[in-house]
Amino acid sequence: MTLGSGADAKSYPKKQVDALRQQINRALAEACRLPKPGKPLDAPFDSDPLLAHRTFLSRIIRSRRVNLPRPQVFTTKYDLVIESALDQLGYPALGTSGGERG
Repeated sequence: MTLGSGADAKSYPKKQVDALRQQINRALAEACRLPKPGKPLDAPFDSDPLLAHRTFLSRIIRSRRVNLPRPQVFTTKYDLVIESALDQLGYPALGTSGGERG
């Protein structure tokens, strides 16, 4: 598999790419793991449940080049966690209408 283009292109064996993809999938699954019933969240998320969402969103927002317009985050507003995290960061969310945000 070749990643990049032109002089920056680099080839990687398919097995290596597949192994990396599996590692990323496992890491994402672990990061998204919900606590077992009756078990509290790990620190520091126990005292700040939106910390992971704010960290994720701020990395996306801040990693953009400064000459690009402010990113627009679209949400279906099904789960208000993303909207709440964006509100705390001071960024608006775009989404479907039809309900009050709380």
